[in-house]
Amino acid sequence: NIQQLLTQDLTRHIGSKSTLHNSAAIKNMTRSVLIGKDRRVTLEELASVALQDGVLEIHLTEDITDMSSFDEVFLSEALSRIQLKDSQVESDDESLLSVPNTRAVLILFANFLAQSRIMSSATCLNMAAAASIAFIVNSQAGRKLQLSCIPQSFISRLMEFMPEEIQKHVLQQDPMVAYLPLVLNRIIPLAMVSLATIQTAHLTKTSVVDALAALSVERNAVDPAVFDDALYDMNRPHRGMMTSASVLRVCIQGSKFATKHPLIDVVPSQESIKAAIESIPAYHGPASDVVLTSIKVLELECNCFESLDLSDKKSKPKFIELDPLVIDLACQSITNAVVVLLEGCKSRMGLSSSAVTNSASTTNTTTGNLLEMVKGLCKNVSDLYTALEQEATENCKFIQMQVANAVEEAKKKAEEKAVRAAKMNQESNGNNQNDEDEFKGMTEAQKAKILKKREEKEAKAAKKRAAKSKGTGDADVSIFGAGSMAVVNVIVGSSFDKEGIVLSPDVIFKMEDVIGKLLSGGVQRKPKIAKGTRDYLPEQMMIRDQ
Repeated sequence: NIQQLLTQDLTRHIGSKSTLHNSAAIKNMTRSVLIGKDRRVTLEELASVALQDGVLEIHLTEDITDMSSFDEVFLSEALSRIQLKDSQVESDDESLLSVPNTRAVLILFANFLAQSRIMSSATCLNMAAAASIAFIVNSQAGRKLQLSCIPQSFISRLMEFMPEEIQKHVLQQDPMVAYLPLVLNRIIPLAMVSLATIQTAHLTKTSVVDALAALSVERNAVDPAVFDDALYDMNRPHRGMMTSASVLRVCIQGSKFATKHPLIDVVPSQESIKAAIESIPAYHGPASDVVLTSIKVLELECNCFESLDLSDKKSKPKFIELDPLVIDLACQSITNAVVVLLEGCKSRMGLSSSAVTNSASTTNTTTGNLLEMVKGLCKNVSDLYTALEQEATENCKFIQMQVANAVEEAKKKAEEKAVRAAKMNQESNGNNQNDEDEFKGMTEAQKAKILKKREEKEAKAAKKRAAKSKGTGDADVSIFGAGSMAVVNVIVGSSFDKEGIVLSPDVIFKMEDVIGKLLSGGVQRKPKIAKGTRDYLPEQMMIRDQ
């Protein structure tokens, strides 16, 4: 509790921090994110609080001598008086941010206030405002709060929860009242783009999207040779393409379904599906590289702050505004990557991609244009998750059905084999009974030895038959790749229900673990021939001699 920490002479302990959350949140907390002066926020930390159960903590330094403006009781009462809509209910007001986007904006806004770049003389008030925002984010009400994407409306609504002293500081005192809307003009689209980017990265960074696409490879029985390392590692060695192809190879390795049911005679309606599947690394790889680059750019931008130029003491301080062009370029890049992934997913399912929103072509970067482009990106990311969930649902159902059919077929074969074996044993026993001279001339010890050997052989055969017919579950019938079945088991065991599959953070984390284990043995590649040891044909030797 921040008030308890302050009573222990906090100013004597540099780096002390106050944890602004209740005991119930501690048990479910997955990550604590520290904000304060000179603190950096990563996109993973932003997502852990905005999308999951992470909490904000305030880092207090020795120059923070008075935090009396932070009133926990007032904040709790103010939040309890506000009737907040449930986060599952979408608002009709298009100007309202979604709950995760609202939380992301609040995190970056609180970290900006904690830097005291605008009113350096009011460091304690700035930190109290940041602590109050952190309290709102960590509260149960803060997990349902939706604020406006219009800066002035955002500030006005937020101040309704704040103690009176902080309200006066933000709404009435210069230069805060003049410059905070300009700050939010950049922070709001920045937070939205950053959250959309890290959500996309959760699919691409550890090749989750490739593992899901591998199920479509299995379902459509595409020849695994199209992902051979010679086509990517040697002929087209782009890092993203090589990674995507290697994940596809380990997932479908050992698959019998594609080799037994190859798409040799492809009907015209399936040509686009086949082409989209065979070229998965060609668009997944570059898209993944773009996402990783965008993360670096946006993470740096999230930790850049507007400030006042106080170098000239004779004139009025000049506000140093940050150009939003960086956000615009990052938004265009990540939008293009998401659109490529979405179109590829829909093409693999044989669906039209005409409804994909690509608003990444802007020539004039204004606040309105940027916000519209960011909203288009958020919609595309949501559509990408929906399309991948639909694709995974259909593929899992198909694979489960084929495995069930294979299990039934294996049971029938086992029963037929058992009948044939019983018939052969019966005929053999009849022959043995008619053969009176089988043990003629043998001693009793020799007869006993032969009979013992026969008993051991029969017992061994019976044990083998029992092992084969033991349940004949899914694990005993292997028609798909071991990696693909591992992915299906994770998905079905975690999120499969009547409505289909949900790519929740928990499912994505488990899939990342499966992919890591599949790749733990290293990427399987054919050895390259060392220079100077190659064999040349006569024609090649003639050129070499010349």
